[in-house]
Amino acid sequence: MPVIRLIAGSATHTSFRALVLVQRTLTPAISMVRVSDGVALTSFSLTPFLPHTPAEQQVDQELINHEVSIYRLEATQLNPETTHVLTATAGSGSATAVIKTLPMDLYGKSFTVAVGTCYYDGYHRDAHYLAALKSNWLGDPTYKILAGDNIYLDVVPAGDFGKGAFAETVGLYLQYWWRSGYSEVLAYQASVFTSDDHEFWNNFPEVQPHVPRSIQGAKGEYAVAAQTCYRLFQAWLNPDPVIPGGLSFTLKIPPLNLFVAETRANRTKHGELVPSLLPDVELQAFEQWAAQLDGPGLFVLGQPLWIDTGDWRDHTPPDFERQYAKIWRAIAKAPHDILIVSGDVHHSRLLQIALP
Repeated sequence: MPVIRLIAGSATHTSFRALVLVQRTLTPAISMVRVSDGVALTSFSLTPFLPHTPAEQQVDQELINHEVSIYRLEATQLNPETTHVLTATAGSGSATAVIKTLPMDLYGKSFTVAVGTCYYDGYHRDAHYLAALKSNWLGDPTYKILAGDNIYLDVVPAGDFGKGAFAETVGLYLQYWWRSGYSEVLAYQASVFTSDDHEFWNNFPEVQPHVPRSIQGAKGEYAVAAQTCYRLFQAWLNPDPVIPGGLSFTLKIPPLNLFVAETRANRTKHGELVPSLLPDVELQAFEQWAAQLDGPGLFVLGQPLWIDTGDWRDHTPPDFERQYAKIWRAIAKAPHDILIVSGDVHHSRLLQIALP
């Protein structure tokens, strides 16, 4: 069993975030070194996860049951475009993350991002995944966008099925983030995250006859457990949201403007009177972002925009006609080109679309 793990989150020009998972009987010690000159840095804070809501208290109880503690680490006052080695130690264990802060701008520079989606740990491809990131196959990326289905909560090992919403959800997150080699993928390079349905269950929030957690009666508790763990294990690692308490966020590296839209976690059922992919206030933030672009845009979401409507097996953005039209209208009116990057594609496609 591991003693300590590091999960790298988002980096900005002068800061980055990470999670530290550690055996509960131990207290982690952190060191951070600037690679260029070997200088040890101390401009970081390490804060234990303290539950405030009843749902967070249930998550914390499951962490106690697994003898794991979680700390949030924030490093600040860093130099732009600088590589840092973050090391966490506890007892006889240690974990390392290599994180590079963003450049102040991209004029005359190359910047490569790796996009990952739909990682199912049951296939045990973590070593191959990490090798690809470390090789030159992907053009030496320095940043990861994990665009949904970064965990499969609706594929539960037989021995864990029926333990209850919080036990199953926390147990699966710890399988991916703690016990599995996937945690080493998550420690390598800065990352930002968005979710898609498997962070909850297939075609969330709709009922799926073959997915017991989605059935009325159980679905409420499973949804709360998934939402709470998503915020703890993934969303907290992102830059601050565009709306307080929201999940969509932006990042700017002039002239590039990034908008990551969380279109799953707060999605309504398709049959609602006014169905929505995301809260209207976050969609309004996207419309404003697109209208005010001063350079090229990069728009990330968990499902493809250019796709047919879905059905009870998997609803897609075009099923949400009101917001879908607003998204495309904002893209069409934007003063600069917008590259759309999505997860959940499942087959190769390359599209160039002229608008209007």
